[in-house]
Amino acid sequence: MKSRKSYPTIIKWAYAKGRENEIVPPKQRRLIPKQTIWQWKNLNLNAIDKLEEDLHLRQEISSINSKHGINFKFHQQFLIAATKIQLKTIEIIGEQKYHNILASDKVAFVRLIEHYSELIDRGTLLKWFRISTKRFLAWQSQVNYDCSSSVISLCAKRYSNQTTMEEFQIIEKSLTDKNYLHWPKCSIHSMLLKQKKLIISRSTFYKYADQIKPTFKRPKGYRKKRAKLRANQINELWHFDISYFRTLDGQKHYIYAIIDNYSRKILEWEVRSLIRNKYVSEMLLRALGVQKPKLLKIMSDGGKENVGKHVKIMLQKYKIEYGSEVKHMIALKDIDYSNNMIERFFRIMKSDYLYLTDIENGDILFDKISHLMKEYNYVRPHYAHQLLTPHEVYIGIKLPDMKARHIAARIERINTNRTCSCTLCTCDT
Repeated sequence: MKSRKSYPTIIKWAYAKGRENEIVPPKQRRLIPKQTIWQWKNLNLNAIDKLEEDLHLRQEISSINSKHGINFKFHQQFLIAATKIQLKTIEIIGEQKYHNILASDKVAFVRLIEHYSELIDRGTLLKWFRISTKRFLAWQSQVNYDCSSSVISLCAKRYSNQTTMEEFQIIEKSLTDKNYLHWPKCSIHSMLLKQKKLIISRSTFYKYADQIKPTFKRPKGYRKKRAKLRANQINELWHFDISYFRTLDGQKHYIYAIIDNYSRKILEWEVRSLIRNKYVSEMLLRALGVQKPKLLKIMSDGGKENVGKHVKIMLQKYKIEYGSEVKHMIALKDIDYSNNMIERFFRIMKSDYLYLTDIENGDILFDKISHLMKEYNYVRPHYAHQLLTPHEVYIGIKLPDMKARHIAARIERINTNRTCSCTLCTCDT
């Protein structure tokens, strides 16, 4: 590939101002292509001002050189020595912090590199600043094609693959909708995909969502992960447990629930004023009687309410009646896993639903839980299932193929952005 020839700023300025006959030697004028000359002569006022600003900077450097008798070679050596000091400073400050400082004023940094890139190779300059060419070009685009009418402040005609303003408004409306304030962002994104209101990837949705509702970044440092306890099909493993909730009248209420490991669907639940092993056995019997699973394992913690005689008798009767044995496992005893799936559900139930309102008594609590169970099972897409709700997974609905819809949405987005009627952008398209 033929390399692009670069010309001194003074020559560009001379042609732009119509003074090439005074400044540019005839021999050099004959070597410049006509197309290049035409481009210089048709530069807009902003580009000419930039050339004049660049010339002023070079004249100052030339004045310093002539005043102190510093030749060009020595000047380059001086810059290299200064750069070594700078690189040492970067090591002391830390490269990431140094990049953050430069990013805080991208305009000044980009202009600095552009001013000096004819004196010193741009790649060399960027190496001195420990900035990759890819990052610099991204910053340069953000500076040169800044557009206040764009969500990401980049000209939509130049960067037409960005989301349209209409799509951003859909994201903003969904995140500020009071009906979804307790939903995680992943569920909101999946709901919008299911309703065909928005066709973008989850990572893109998160990027724009963080502009509206910034995500709290927790400090890093995690335990070593191990394989999670996951079933391969529905009715293979159930978890059950009891949690309590105190209403404003001072009464404690106990919430019983069973969750299917594979689908995350709540199969049975009830609210009682007491903890009893009998209530657990009755709830399990209702779930078993409806589903009639084969080779089922149920899991709970080792509390007396979960492993008492009523549960044991009920499981024996079920085996006799349906000819299928249900194996009861105690968490962290019979199996080296905790009962965290049902515990996680109780945490969602309280933090995303019950703690958001004042619940005065048991009747109101029952109504709230009844509503949240319907929403959790049938309305709210689950993170583990992408677009699907726990009930949809439980009844065997397959995840739709989104590839074609994403391609169609991308083409439509590009066409919309390329034909947008932007009046605020000043970039030359």
